[in-house]
Amino acid sequence: MLNKYRVTHELAHGIILRMLGFRTGLISAPNTSRVLDEGSALWEHFADFVALLKMMYDDNSASNYLIGASFFHPSLGCLALRNALNPGHAWRYIHDDGKLRSDSGVGHVCKQHTAVTYYDVSLIPTRAFVLFSQKIDYKTAGQIWWLTIKSLKLNGEESLMITISEFAKQTLRAAIDLNLQNTRNPLRESWAMVGIFNV
Repeated sequence: MLNKYRVTHELAHGIILRMLGFRTGLISAPNTSRVLDEGSALWEHFADFVALLKMMYDDNSASNYLIGASFFHPSLGCLALRNALNPGHAWRYIHDDGKLRSDSGVGHVCKQHTAVTYYDVSLIPTRAFVLFSQKIDYKTAGQIWWLTIKSLKLNGEESLMITISEFAKQTLRAAIDLNLQNTRNPLRESWAMVGIFNV
C-alpha cells in the first residue's frame, strides 16, 4: 500500500536529480553487488531525508522515524520498510519458502560490511540526520542538510562521486555558511554516533 511518505521519497529523487544538474533526469542503475557504493547510498539517503522532513512537518511529535510504514501486509507484523533511528529493526518475517528474512539496514560504519545493498548503507547518514534533528530541531537540521545537497553538482556525470564522510564534512561547512554556530558540536556528535569522525 502506498502512503504519502513513500510518494515523497520517489518525488524527491526526481527533484534532487534535476536540481543537481543531471541532464537526462535519470541515473544509471547502480551496481548492487558493490555494497560500499556510498554515492548510490547517498542518493537513497537524500530521498529518505526529504520523506523524513515531511513526516516531521506533519507531526513534530512523531518519534518512530519509520519510512514506508505501510509497505508490508499487516499480517506479517513488520514495522516498516526502513527504520531511520534504529536501522536493522524495521522488518522480519518468514518467507513463503520457509526462510527467515530480516532487515539488513546498518546505522554505523562499523557494520557497513554486513550490508546487503546500498539501501542498507544509506541508513548511516539518515540516522545521523535523525540524531542531529533530535539534538536541535528538525527545521534547522533540515536547512543544513538541504543546503549541503544543493551544493553538490553532478557536472554531467552519471553517478555521485562522494563518500559519506565527505558529505558529513560538507554538512559542517553548510552550518558555518548559515552562521549556525550552536549547531557545530551537535552535528559532529551526531556523525560520530554513526562512526564518522573528524567532521
